[in-house]
Amino acid sequence: MPANRIIAKLLPAQIKYRLMLAFLIFILLPYTGFQLYSFGTIDNTIRANLVSQNREQLAFLKSNFEDMKVSIQNAVLLFENDPEMIAILDRPGTMPEETKIVKTKFADMENRIDFGNGISVQFLLAGENGGLYMSYIPELQKSDRTFVSQPAIRALLENPYLSEWSDASPVDLLGRYAPGNTPYVTLTTTLKGNRETPNALLFVFFDYTTWLKTSVAKFPVKQNYFLLGNDGGLLTQTEPAMTIESHAIRDMTARKSDGGLYTRSDGPYVISSIPLTSFHWQLGCQFDLNLFLGNIQQMKRQFWITMLGLTGLFLGLTVLISSLVTRPLLQLKKNMLRTADSNFKQQMKENPYAGEIASLTHAYNQMIVDMDALIRKLKIEERQKEALRFQMLLTQMNPHFLLNTLNTIKWIAIGHEEETIAEACVSLGMLLESSLASESELIYLKDELELISAYVNLQQIRYAGKLDIAIDFDESLQFALAPKFGLQPLVENAIQHGITPLKRQGRIAIRAYSAGDTLLLEVEDNGVGLEVSRSAAPRKYRKGIGVINLRERLALMFRGEAELTLTPLAEGTLARMRLPLLLSNPYSEEEKPDADRISR
Repeated sequence: MPANRIIAKLLPAQIKYRLMLAFLIFILLPYTGFQLYSFGTIDNTIRANLVSQNREQLAFLKSNFEDMKVSIQNAVLLFENDPEMIAILDRPGTMPEETKIVKTKFADMENRIDFGNGISVQFLLAGENGGLYMSYIPELQKSDRTFVSQPAIRALLENPYLSEWSDASPVDLLGRYAPGNTPYVTLTTTLKGNRETPNALLFVFFDYTTWLKTSVAKFPVKQNYFLLGNDGGLLTQTEPAMTIESHAIRDMTARKSDGGLYTRSDGPYVISSIPLTSFHWQLGCQFDLNLFLGNIQQMKRQFWITMLGLTGLFLGLTVLISSLVTRPLLQLKKNMLRTADSNFKQQMKENPYAGEIASLTHAYNQMIVDMDALIRKLKIEERQKEALRFQMLLTQMNPHFLLNTLNTIKWIAIGHEEETIAEACVSLGMLLESSLASESELIYLKDELELISAYVNLQQIRYAGKLDIAIDFDESLQFALAPKFGLQPLVENAIQHGITPLKRQGRIAIRAYSAGDTLLLEVEDNGVGLEVSRSAAPRKYRKGIGVINLRERLALMFRGEAELTLTPLAEGTLARMRLPLLLSNPYSEEEKPDADRISR
């Protein structure tokens, strides 16, 4: 049987007996035993006990500090040899969700270092290709080639055997990429993976202030723990209000020690320190003797008087609380359970109660009313926000031209026998009129393919024979519902980033087919591919608004049941939309939007 169940069975059921037992176990017995023991031994043993205890605690903290360094180095070694990290560092950009993987690896490394002790460790990973991964910013990943181009960073990256600790401020080296102004000790190491030369630089920032406070929080006796630097300067302490004597600092800095431990207990404080040789620091603790020394006999008398008075007062209050509160609370609990069973629609009766219980009942009923009104208000606001957000996203895709002006241009082109310009005006007119019909969020697949055909005609006029575009779809899906202008940004991306840099004939295949209850829309090109497109002009490359807009529209329309993926191919890229297959009855000719009016 689990220990918590055994304890639950041993505890009294009534609240008054639980209060008495808690007072007896957690207050009366511990406090009485501690005082009886302390009064007899505090004068003779407090200094010796503190010195002995400080020796053990400082030795433990020193060992814990060195173990923490070893844990960090072991975690870094596992991180360096992780197959996924090797793949990311050797071939950046080739693995999906790289940022998520690095974030997970950072968390794994922190868990190996921390072991659930609340230690603060931060990481910065700088790849030779300019990629930056930082555990202390929300975005986690940045790209800054100027960072690795700095002479100081480049010198570190070129050292294949670099693995060193430093207590210098990381701001001096990393500037704006440093993890704030918190003092750290930093492990700087190069990562090679499967290569002979380093391909990344890893910084591990260890917050020694948090480590010290967390480590000493478990100690039974609270005192001031501190760290002194090589020059005697105070690095950190757990009790900022306490002042360390200057002569003690001088002695500790001069390393006047006994077997490595400095102790001074002839004044108002017991001060001990031990050297941390790896950083030339001093780890010490300071205990205020005034907290214990005084008139012991007077303390005894005050203790017994206080203890007897508190015991009698507590027993009387327990009986009073039990008679005045426990019985009405039990009845209130039953009424609240009935209210919960009615999904918070049923209010409680207020008449039988008086005083605080009546106020509590009235407040609970008012809370039920307010919650119901708030839930209705939130539902209305949520629907309004979603509708507004969708219209804003769709408006980004809607050009704001005048159809009459475009129609005039078409007739001028016909008058001058410019057939190409006239055809371009007809295609553009179809796109514009469909975009201005903002009330339609989903349209028939055949209408979407007509729109993409109009866009394709414009692009083929522009590229003059360099572009071959084929559209293939299942005739049975012509009345399937698809997002309006869903294919256009994918075709545009394929042309701009895949076909335009291509020196050979470009081909784009547009396909629509179903797989079970799923509608699949694909745009495949034989262009230069995702990686080549990004690396060809890294400073100019950015995600287009069209793909981002499309992803957000899919999320709003299909509630996570649709997705858009971009897959690199051996030659080119495949963009695929997965949508729920929604088949609709065809509308009549009177209901059909007049999308081809400009062509007449």
